[in-house]
Amino acid sequence: MDKIRDMLTNGRREPFTHPEKGVTYTRIYDQQGNWIVVDFIDCLVWQVAPYNFK
Repeated sequence: MDKIRDMLTNGRREPFTHPEKGVTYTRIYDQQGNWIVVDFIDCLVWQVAPYNFK
């Protein structure tokens, strides 16, 4: 939870459009390149992924 809080506060954000749903979420990166995908409308974290996730 602390890592996610830190990413929400300090991470680099970019839009991410789900390829099948066409819905846009926010992908947030930390300094190491790990990321989370967040839906700020429904307040959900959809994905937590390491930097080497494909």
